[in-house]
Amino acid sequence: MIGLLTADGSFRLINTATWQEALTRPLLLPWTNTLRLAIDPRATCLVASTEAGPLRTWRLPDASEGAAFVGHTGRLEALAFSEDGRWLASAGADRTLRLWRTDTRQQVAQFPQEHERVAAVVLSPDADLLGVTFNDDELEIWERASGRRRARFVPHKSGHEIAFPHSPSRFITGGSDGTVKVWDLRTLRREALFRGSLRGVNSLAVSPDERTLATGTGEGTIKLWNLDLGQEVAVLKGHRESVGQLAFSRDGRTVLSASLDAVCVWEAPSLAEIEPVEKARGRVSK
Repeated sequence: MIGLLTADGSFRLINTATWQEALTRPLLLPWTNTLRLAIDPRATCLVASTEAGPLRTWRLPDASEGAAFVGHTGRLEALAFSEDGRWLASAGADRTLRLWRTDTRQQVAQFPQEHERVAAVVLSPDADLLGVTFNDDELEIWERASGRRRARFVPHKSGHEIAFPHSPSRFITGGSDGTVKVWDLRTLRREALFRGSLRGVNSLAVSPDERTLATGTGEGTIKLWNLDLGQEVAVLKGHRESVGQLAFSRDGRTVLSASLDAVCVWEAPSLAEIEPVEKARGRVSK
């Protein structure tokens, strides 16, 4: 499923198997410039922020309104579901990062923040770690169970994205400086550096088998990288605008990308298909 929000606040849910509208009735959201959305991985729940107050929810695909997440005061900055849909992370202008159980709508943890403006929040696949990035370029990683801040540093000179592979030993960041960095989670030492784009890296996605990294660039391309070898192995061209969102399908065979000009679905070549071609070009070696 793909969720789309039009300029008038209309929300659409597209079934990628049929490319037909999946909502059984229209859904018009309370559009503001600060509206934030998140859809759970099973496409059964939509969460949207309000200007000030609770996080509203709608059941999908019937678009009926459900119970709200109540706790934040003021503007919401970022939202993210866990991979299994059991947890929701939210960050607000009230300078709190909160974690919620999606089945009960109950807050289970709250982490204080020194920053008012949050750029993004992301949960690790097992939901044990929360990553949050700020508009002043800092990044923080928090442990869900202990409530301890695991890391706080500036990974790039300006602006950055963060992604957690399934492996708990590392994480990946991309910045507007055009670089992608792989970090050791325990030592915070950089393991690898990729030079991704002259106009910045605006989105990241890791394949389920953790062998391929997709990066969305400011010039509208999607680059695929072999994480084992640290090599760029393919470039997907189709967007005219900066690629702001990326996701792999659960089987790793499809990449979805979104920018202001289009939503694209790509059949992602496997590394088994890519490597013989790249070796012939002399670009990949083991």
